[in-house]
Amino acid sequence: MNSLLQKLLLLLPLATAGCGGGLISGDAQVADVCKQLADVNEPAAPNVGVHQLSSPFTLDIGQKFADALGSNVSAGDVTVRSLTLHLSSGPQNFSFVETAAIDVAPAGNSSALTRVFAYSKPTDGSSPGDTLTLQALTAFNVLQASASAGGKLPAVLTVNGTLPQTPWVLSIKPCFNASVKFKY
Repeated sequence: MNSLLQKLLLLLPLATAGCGGGLISGDAQVADVCKQLADVNEPAAPNVGVHQLSSPFTLDIGQKFADALGSNVSAGDVTVRSLTLHLSSGPQNFSFVETAAIDVAPAGNSSALTRVFAYSKPTDGSSPGDTLTLQALTAFNVLQASASAGGKLPAVLTVNGTLPQTPWVLSIKPCFNASVKFKY
């Protein structure tokens, strides 16, 4: 991940090197830290008219990001803002989706799922095209939830609608807001 926050956290030790071993602390806030996740392959619906799909995946903010934050951060929040789904292959658009949701669990507790993202088809019947943006329903703190798992969280994608009769591939990109207190 090549974010302003990561660069800031990595440059701080260099900035303090000539300070006689002095200690620097501060606050950093960065909006729109996004990360492209591995694609998720979805099978063709087994029957015409299948209306729900539930697919587990890993919400992975990345080991480097977790390590950069974890070693020097005394407090902080990295909260989800939105999540974008893009059809990499299969159907041409998301017109088949009536509703979609993503539930996320803290590391080590996959049974404690929290509904974090949701989407409902617009009432005017318009289609979102090949990109679907799910807005965050809650300020889920991925930094705290993934602290013991190297930035990886169990998640489940649920899609309701008339599912495609062909396999399809989803590209997933979550975006976060970060606010941390650091000390070097």
